[in-house]
Amino acid sequence: MFRSIFNLFLISIICITSTTIPIAKNGMDMNFSFHLPKLPAKDSPAEFVYAGDPDTLDLENPSGFRLYVRSAEPQSFTGITDPSLVLEVFQNDQMVKRLTSENFVKAGPQNPDPVDGKLTYALDLSQQNLNLPDGTYVVRIYARAEELKKVEPLTLNITYSTISAYIPATDRTGQGMMGLTLYFPIAEDMQYLVPITRFVKYSRAPLRATIENMRKGSDVFGFLSPIPEVKKIQVRKGMAILHLTSDDLNRYNQNPTDADFAVKSLVTTLTAIPGINQVKFLVDGKESDNIFYGKSTREIFTSNPHPKVYLGLDHQRKRLLLVPVPLENQDQPYESIFRTLKTGEIAGKKLSNLMAPIPQDIDLLNYTLEGNRLTLNVSKEFLNAYPNRPDLQKMILDAIAYSYTSIQGINQIKILVENQPVDAFGNMNLSTYFKRPLFINPEIQ
Repeated sequence: MFRSIFNLFLISIICITSTTIPIAKNGMDMNFSFHLPKLPAKDSPAEFVYAGDPDTLDLENPSGFRLYVRSAEPQSFTGITDPSLVLEVFQNDQMVKRLTSENFVKAGPQNPDPVDGKLTYALDLSQQNLNLPDGTYVVRIYARAEELKKVEPLTLNITYSTISAYIPATDRTGQGMMGLTLYFPIAEDMQYLVPITRFVKYSRAPLRATIENMRKGSDVFGFLSPIPEVKKIQVRKGMAILHLTSDDLNRYNQNPTDADFAVKSLVTTLTAIPGINQVKFLVDGKESDNIFYGKSTREIFTSNPHPKVYLGLDHQRKRLLLVPVPLENQDQPYESIFRTLKTGEIAGKKLSNLMAPIPQDIDLLNYTLEGNRLTLNVSKEFLNAYPNRPDLQKMILDAIAYSYTSIQGINQIKILVENQPVDAFGNMNLSTYFKRPLFINPEIQ
């Protein structure tokens, strides 16, 4: 009797207890969650966090940089007693430099944004400003405020390398001279065609002069000739017909890379000549289906129709050159071009061995189109780009001009800085519209 009463008591306890336990759908996956009481934000050092713009932690030759101190509760910024910053530079685990705000903070901190909850600093991390030799460094940045001492500093990996000189594009040829724009592949990196301008004595046969100069290569840059000998040139209604021999094509029929760049070099170079928009080949005076590693002479070649973005190539650490890279499948070319000009990336992929001409802290605020004229309105950081390098300032302007005028229908550019005209930048008056220069990457200054 007593045992029966005791068993009923145990069953009652189990039933009452089980009603408080959630049962998972499968009956076996039971998750028990225990929620600790949330601590007040002011007691948590994780209330604040450092962030940067650009948001990458690996930088190469940076200049301007935005640092943010973020908080989920903007009112918490009122308790910060000292918003000044400290920058520490390390190399090989040794501190080599320590700077305070007055040495690297250009502006800030601005008042916290009530929506985003952040303090904003504009920093100058240029090699010239930090006075560092070429090399790779670890840079730590943090605030001196007592309230932020427990916050993890922002740590950046920065590589500095002295950027070679840039010879600006030009419209001048010199008396009795003409400019030939020739496209060569880079021997050590067969990905890009590099345009260079060679000034030669004026000729009444510009196509023949162009072919002959391509055959010479470039001793200045170490570029080899990418093309076979052309025996004869004909022009018919904007089409250049190039006569080749089967013997000269043997090398190109055996190597697909050589074949591809031979065609691209010839077509891109010749269609850059006014009046030429198509290229056709003949072999021994006849049609052929075995030319340039499987191509046919019946194919008519034209230049790449897509817009192009012009990025920097520091060739052999001796000369900075502009290199066009096609932008394909871009629905918004105006924003895409500017984004690539400041990141060196297309569709999120970094382009190897090329540098972004525009510092990453410069933003495109908006743009307007009026017929064939494009106006770009950029952020105020534009005026601080490469302050001691007018040649690199001119590189920015050339890259912008060549990139945007590669969009069909655009032939004039104007730049505003936060809606205001700019009188002087890169030894140019930017208060009026400007065109792309005729001659890019002069071989000799």
